[in-house]
Amino acid sequence: YLAWPAVEGEPVGELVRRAGPLPPAHAARSAADLTDGLAHLHAHGLTHGLLAPGLVLVTPAASARLPAVGMGAVLAAPEPLLDGLTAAALAAGTLDYVAPEVRRDLTFFSPAADGYALGGV
Repeated sequence: YLAWPAVEGEPVGELVRRAGPLPPAHAARSAADLTDGLAHLHAHGLTHGLLAPGLVLVTPAASARLPAVGMGAVLAAPEPLLDGLTAAALAAGTLDYVAPEVRRDLTFFSPAADGYALGGV
């Protein structure tokens, strides 16, 4: 089983559709939160792998959080940890944000690919 702690918040993509673009200070804080989170993951040899507006939560305190950490590693595992339908559903909303090298090889996740996706988010 895979489990992550519950994080209260709204996906940033939904927030932007509902309320319009984030104010510059809020966007900068969110970017800093995400950068810090990715740096922590990368320092521990992990990648996020599925960074997209639907997979970034903005909390009621206006901080940004990364749920589903490490899903890239799960999708790239040599032995399937998820059935094909579940994996396809997870990846479907993220393909617009995936680095070109990952599009060529959906098992190739890296800190650089996370950085590419962060730029799109």
